[in-house]
Amino acid sequence: MIGATFTDSAAPRATLTIRAKSLRANELIFPSDTAILHDLDGRLGLSGSGIDFERVSVRLDGGTRAVVTGTLRDFHAPRIRLDITSEQADIGEVI
Repeated sequence: MIGATFTDSAAPRATLTIRAKSLRANELIFPSDTAILHDLDGRLGLSGSGIDFERVSVRLDGGTRAVVTGTLRDFHAPRIRLDITSEQADIGEVI
């Protein structure tokens, strides 16, 4: 399920609510042809300046459960800052 709201026509911004039982990582922004994201539940803010990961929770193939917040700025020369928290994680699965 994807829901969206749009605000401020002078500086357009969309807020997406995403929920999915499973989703290929490359269908979001992650460059992997094989990784699957499970139990995805999150909010993303989209604007001309980038993407805000407001709060995205996910379970990875190996069982890691993580919450991601952060930003992607400058679509032409992307700068990504993600804060990933998890009670228990396989770091090889996250990176």
